[in-house]
Amino acid sequence: MMEQLEQYREKKQPLLDDMLRFITFQPNREQDIMSMMQNYLNAEPTDRPKILESLMQCVRDEDYPDPHLGSYPYTEADVVECGRILDSYIDRLIACREAGSTEKIPRCMEQVTKEINISFMKKQGSILSILGGGRNCAPSLRELRKQPVWSLRSSRAT
Repeated sequence: MMEQLEQYREKKQPLLDDMLRFITFQPNREQDIMSMMQNYLNAEPTDRPKILESLMQCVRDEDYPDPHLGSYPYTEADVVECGRILDSYIDRLIACREAGSTEKIPRCMEQVTKEINISFMKKQGSILSILGGGRNCAPSLRELRKQPVWSLRSSRAT
């Protein structure tokens, strides 16, 4: 059972990688040109020259800044914080198991959910709902949740 808990650390990494992939700029000239054109049309007149310069860099096939920068619901630092919270959660589960306090596991799960949500409330709401929003990170979260943590209670008798 302890091995299973330690495997959470391995299952955590794909989740964090997916979260980073969502906010990591992957240039796509055609889509980025369209995004910059939309940004230009919606921008204040004083902001337009900077957007136009980025658009021209993109059109000339030069390096250009991420046209979506600032519109992501979280940052790389938030992903690091999420990893820290998940590590803390795994450590608490292991401590509960070692102490034979499996009745505290549901509270531990509740606590980590609250910590993640509090951490991301300022980032447009719950990170759990962000992950469930059709992005590739949702399966990783489901996989992490799928582990039979609740079965630890029933395994105590064995």
